[in-house]
Amino acid sequence: MTILYGVFTQGDFFQRNDSFCWIRPDYLIGAVIIPLTILSINAILTIFIMSLRLFPHFKISKLIRTSSTKINKISNKEARERAFVLFLVQFTLGVPWLLQYFTLFEPKATAWHFLFVIVNGSQGIIILISFIYRCYGTYKSYHLQKRLWT
Repeated sequence: MTILYGVFTQGDFFQRNDSFCWIRPDYLIGAVIIPLTILSINAILTIFIMSLRLFPHFKISKLIRTSSTKINKISNKEARERAFVLFLVQFTLGVPWLLQYFTLFEPKATAWHFLFVIVNGSQGIIILISFIYRCYGTYKSYHLQKRLWT
C-alpha cells in the first residue's frame, strides 16, 4: 500500500528538500498512518490467535474449540515461559513501529532514529534465540519422557 502510494504520487513522496530521506509530512496519513493502523489491527488479531494456540486451557479457548480437540494442561512454569516468549517476540516486532512515530516529525537524526535501527536490526536475532530456547525445551521434555518410559 505504501509503495503504491509512493508510485502514484510520482516521486513527490520523498521530496522534502531538507537532506532527509523520509516521507514528507503532508503524505503521512496515506503512507504511514493507514498502513500502520492495518498492521496494528492485524497484530491484535494475531496476538489473540497466538494466545489461543499457546494457552489452550483458557476458558475462551474451550468455548471456541470443538469437543474433539484435546486440550493439554500445562504447568505454571511452562505458561510463564510461553507468555514471556510471546511478549518478547511481540515487543521486538512492535517497538520499531512505535519508535517510528517519534521519528516522523524530526528532519535530523535523533536518538529515536538510532533506537529504531538497533531494535529493528535485532529482531531476527531475538526471534532466533526464542526459537532455539523453545526447541531446547521441547528436546529436554521429550528425552525426559523417553527416559520415564524405559
